[in-house]
Amino acid sequence: MSTTTEAAVGILFICVVILIFARSTRGQRTVSSFYWGSRALKPWQSAMLMLATALSLNGLLYQSWLGYAVGIWSAIIQLIFCAGYLFLALYAKRFLSLSENTLHGQFRDFYGPSAGVIAAIASFIGFASLAGWEFSIFGSLLADAIHLNSSTIVYGMYVVAFLPALYTIRGGLRGNANVNTAFNVISYVVVIGAIFCLFYMFAKSGDITLTAAGIAPRLKLDFHNLIIGLGGIAALASNVLFSFLWQGADMSVWQDVAGSGTSVRNVRRSLIQSSVLVFLAPGLFGALLGIALQHLKTITQDNVLSAVFNIFSVHPVLAIALFAGFLATMLSTLDGLFLAASLSLVGDVFFRGKFATALRAHSLGEAPATEPRGLEVGILTASYLTILLVALIAGTFFYVVHTYNIPLFEAVYFAVIGQMSLVPGVYAIILDKSGRLTRRMDGFMSVLFALVGGWGTVLLSLNNVAPFSAAFLDWVPLITIGSGIVGAAIPIGRRPRRAAA
Repeated sequence: MSTTTEAAVGILFICVVILIFARSTRGQRTVSSFYWGSRALKPWQSAMLMLATALSLNGLLYQSWLGYAVGIWSAIIQLIFCAGYLFLALYAKRFLSLSENTLHGQFRDFYGPSAGVIAAIASFIGFASLAGWEFSIFGSLLADAIHLNSSTIVYGMYVVAFLPALYTIRGGLRGNANVNTAFNVISYVVVIGAIFCLFYMFAKSGDITLTAAGIAPRLKLDFHNLIIGLGGIAALASNVLFSFLWQGADMSVWQDVAGSGTSVRNVRRSLIQSSVLVFLAPGLFGALLGIALQHLKTITQDNVLSAVFNIFSVHPVLAIALFAGFLATMLSTLDGLFLAASLSLVGDVFFRGKFATALRAHSLGEAPATEPRGLEVGILTASYLTILLVALIAGTFFYVVHTYNIPLFEAVYFAVIGQMSLVPGVYAIILDKSGRLTRRMDGFMSVLFALVGGWGTVLLSLNNVAPFSAAFLDWVPLITIGSGIVGAAIPIGRRPRRAAA
């Protein structure tokens, strides 16, 4: 069986899973049911949505590379990422109250209309870029494995990009929860199976020794190795800060929490469950995947997953399972990014005046008395078109990365800035119940400075404009957040119209 046939069978299998699980809610569709699942999701469904966003190809690639480079430290670093969920769980009551509006709606209420708009645009750019980066990883994997000509790969990936767009339009948040549950199970089974198969094959061939003495050196627990592997103390600090603060600034997490937001207990349970699941994968399992590959000398940060696929490609059943698992992992992440990007643009830019009213009314079981039915249909239609737009952007992102041979780990720095720019403003909202801090902050300038500082650093570093160099890319989260803090302190722009509730 050829690699192309194996890939085709894997795609067919995933399409069947989508048809089975992507149930439509179009019959009773409202703004709230589409974006929030009418706030009636069970905690485990919300946790599955958050797991799907974290258990991405980019997350698996990064954790596997760290496992290869620094051993079990990869999983330990993931604990910091998971601690971000637990931190939010401590503020479950506050988070539940805030999630009655969107993240950017809170920016609008606390810092003024312009702050809400720039925050929403930052999130949209961030989510569209993350979708493109996720897509690029899979496209690069496909190009390495199947060896089709460049134009065929690009056109094929544009087609694949519309898979998550179409089933997201069909099912909304609840439909994504159903699909993601199935995809998460597939991803877990495939990744765990790949780890066992790799250790078994390498042990059988004599490349590794499955004894305590043979495994211990592969764990690389020397802290010095961690610092070297990550690129220095500043890179470690930036990684830790990024990992811990990402969840609070992630619009999709707010959206998933809102879906289960019927009680404080449900919100807390969904956040705690997601922290455990995300630690296992991509955290622990990604680390073990990288550790299993340590005897190979040709591994780079861009080809970790391709190396796994190439090893399994000689076994048709294993290759099909691995390809299906990688595809499921990608799609489950893309659908959440598409929905969150659509919510950011449609709900907080185009229809920001009426959107929050409709969202609150439906979540409370009330009819949106002040809104004509046609407006809600218009909001939903705009949402579907925006989701298709993000799919198109994802395909174009891959085209640029593939055509110009941009390293994947350089592309991601551009993508994460959108969410990191919201960190100062959003954590002030979450932590400052009295409103004293938010009244003194300029939310618009905070986001603007963060975007300029982050994207400016990326552009200058990639072009080696002195004193910047490629090493500064590891500092991007730190610089973005620091720039946002500086911008927040500048007494320019519109002040909030109300204090925190």
